[in-house]
Amino acid sequence: VPPPAAARLATAHSQLAPTTLPHVAGLAYGRTALRCTRCDFRVLCFRDRRWLAGIDYMHLRNWMPDAAKVQEELQRENEMDAYACQCLLATVER
Repeated sequence: VPPPAAARLATAHSQLAPTTLPHVAGLAYGRTALRCTRCDFRVLCFRDRRWLAGIDYMHLRNWMPDAAKVQEELQRENEMDAYACQCLLATVER
């Protein structure tokens, strides 16, 4: 029996890979061990952030993994993590 989605995200969160992604001041983020089965894009995690309501799909599609552009759609929220690939996003409470 596979673990529930929350457990898989918690495991992926604890395994953020060292990143060569550009540094964005004040934003902790990195690649997870997860890969989307729809777009085949590596899932990124933005720590202590949540997605703003009403984020536009095309904004995500055009700018992932450019954290400097994507952070415009993130809001600081302790104990929350924002996950995204190029086609889906989720905010998860730790």
